[in-house]
Amino acid sequence: MNILMVSAEAFPFSKTGGLGDVVGSLSQALAQSGEQVTVLLPYWPAGHAGPPPARLATGLNTSFPGDPAEFGIRVDRPHEGLTYLLIDAPNLFDRAGLYGDETGRAYLDNVARFTFFGRAVLKVIDHCSLPTDVLHLHDWHAGLLPWQRRFSSGSKTVAPVGIVQTIHNIAYQGRFAADDWKWTGLPRSAFSLEGIEFWGDWSMLKAGILAADQITTVSPTYAQELLGADQGKGFEGILASRQARLTGIINGIDRDKWNPASDSHLECRYDLATVGVGKAACKRRLQLDWGLPARHDVPLIGMVGRLTEQKGIDALLLFAKHLLNRETQFAILGQGDRNLEELVTQLAECYPDRVRAKIGFHESEARRIYAAADGFFMPSRFEPCGLSQLLAMRYGAIPIVHAVGGLIDTVVDATPSTIERRTATGFHFHRWSEEALIGVFARVEEAFRSRLVWDGLIASAMQADWSWAKSVPQYQRVYGQACRFAQRAGS
Repeated sequence: MNILMVSAEAFPFSKTGGLGDVVGSLSQALAQSGEQVTVLLPYWPAGHAGPPPARLATGLNTSFPGDPAEFGIRVDRPHEGLTYLLIDAPNLFDRAGLYGDETGRAYLDNVARFTFFGRAVLKVIDHCSLPTDVLHLHDWHAGLLPWQRRFSSGSKTVAPVGIVQTIHNIAYQGRFAADDWKWTGLPRSAFSLEGIEFWGDWSMLKAGILAADQITTVSPTYAQELLGADQGKGFEGILASRQARLTGIINGIDRDKWNPASDSHLECRYDLATVGVGKAACKRRLQLDWGLPARHDVPLIGMVGRLTEQKGIDALLLFAKHLLNRETQFAILGQGDRNLEELVTQLAECYPDRVRAKIGFHESEARRIYAAADGFFMPSRFEPCGLSQLLAMRYGAIPIVHAVGGLIDTVVDATPSTIERRTATGFHFHRWSEEALIGVFARVEEAFRSRLVWDGLIASAMQADWSWAKSVPQYQRVYGQACRFAQRAGS
């Protein structure tokens, strides 16, 4: 199939979090399986460390009178079956951040930037005469595209194509005020309850969900959670009406890119046969470099990710006195909400022998934490899929997770029976409460004291296969279903 991925970000050209990683690695995996994949995304110079991709075209425009930019196309073809086409509009995308400034505030012109992005994608498809069987839209940034395509005058992209909308995190909805409707270029009739009006505003994510032949999200449990008011974030009714077309597919990781046996960032590389020596060396090096006591006999717990309310970092802050009256150590790497950054920094100052924190994100440090950590703490309030727990298991760091979303689907709780069967890969806690956190860390510490139990957890975690090999066939089935639905609708 000819698959066109449309996303605001994709590694290696841009990445602010899991979305960029997933789109980049899924596209590569699909191409390696024999599909023809083209990824269309904005060109964000600040997000790409390599040389600029080659120019393919310049001086294009969308012929929409409100669009704020002429643009060009850049192209990169890293291997057979995979092409990146990047929309080069410097006054819209040549910025320090893709969605917002350094303080985390969203750019005021995001509505203009991403409505333009959809029209520009259509122009690129026409200009390059891209054969298209499937349009795979990622998150809200691409959701308006099918509506723009439907109402576009003069577009050649009118043949039936399968449309797949993936929801990576429904908290991000592309929701804009009614006054911003003019940027859509759509008739006013589309601003309705049956259209893309959303609680008095309008939503680009709703547009994608309604237009899609198939809807996916990033884990089976999250797909079910989205149907309830607690996690549906206002979309539960819409998704319930389309439940028959909703599928949860676990994200994968690139096992070659994330491999402790070949990772050049590590003090000591290791595989399953040498994990004991390797992790001990990595742990000692991180403890010394971060200013923690270099002790092998206490658990070192890693945390890597965005410091936001969703990720639950305040769980550690709220229950710090209880978690730190033992000798467990924490190494925290992340950035996000300024208040949470300050609180994490204060926690490290209060407990310098137990907690060390670095504000910011450096992939080399993240890799060192995965390799050094005995456990990996993810107290997310909700988690559509999560990649960090998959990477942690790859490096033999045992996840300690709130039992929600993709964390349930990927981490096997260490119970007496799963430990005996050697299938356990981590620890669940089921309530976001002080009591539950104290209980789960007591279980972690008990297991850590038993070398036999802990080595069994490491072996099971490192052997768990969370590569794209499982997920790509599921996406291929969804693509086939989407094409069939689109052909029936167009006949």
